[in-house]
Amino acid sequence: MATLATKRRGLCNLFLVFTACYAGGVTSAEQVYYDGLMAKAAGRIYNTDFVWENPEREFFEDELAHLAARTDALEAMICDALTVGHSVLGAELLVYYKLDGCIEPLRARLLEPGRFYGWEGTAGLPNNHLHDNQYPYHHRYFGALEALFDPRKLREGLALSQNETRELRMMAADPSSEHYEWAQWLLYRLNISVDQN
Repeated sequence: MATLATKRRGLCNLFLVFTACYAGGVTSAEQVYYDGLMAKAAGRIYNTDFVWENPEREFFEDELAHLAARTDALEAMICDALTVGHSVLGAELLVYYKLDGCIEPLRARLLEPGRFYGWEGTAGLPNNHLHDNQYPYHHRYFGALEALFDPRKLREGLALSQNETRELRMMAADPSSEHYEWAQWLLYRLNISVDQN
C-alpha cells in the first residue's frame, strides 16, 4: 500500500505534468487524452503493489505508442517513484522502452534487504528459498536490471562495493537474520558465493 509521502510525491508530479501541459493556455481533445494517459501511467507507476503485470497487459497498444513519445517525463516519474517506494511496473516500463536513466534507484531497490515471501507454490521443492517468486519485488528489479545491462554484464553493471558484498554475506550466513533467505537468493542470482573464501 502506498505511503502518504509516496502519494503526495505522485500528486506533486501529476501537478507538474498538468501544469506543463496547460502552460500554453489551450486545451484540446488530444491534450486531454494525453493528460489522462499520463495520469493513468502515474497511478500505476506510483502504486507500490507487486501484482502489476508487464506493460502490454496494463496499457493498450495505442497508449504504449503515445507514451513512447513522452519517455523523458515517464522516466523522470519512474525514477522518482523508485526513490520514494517500490515501483514494479515502473521497472517493467524501463525495460519496455529501454530507458537506462534510473539505474541507481533501481539498483538501490534491488539491494534494499528483503524477506522470504513464503509463497506456497514452490513449497517442498529443493532450495525453496532460492526461487524467484519468493521475492516478488526484488526478482522483478533483478530482471529489469538484467535486461537493461545484458545478463552477462549484470555483476559488472551493478558493481557491488566490498561493503555491500560483505553485508550480503553476513546476512546470508546468519539464520537468525530476517534477511537470511533473501541474501542467499541474491548472492545465488549474482553468482557470488556465501563464503568469502
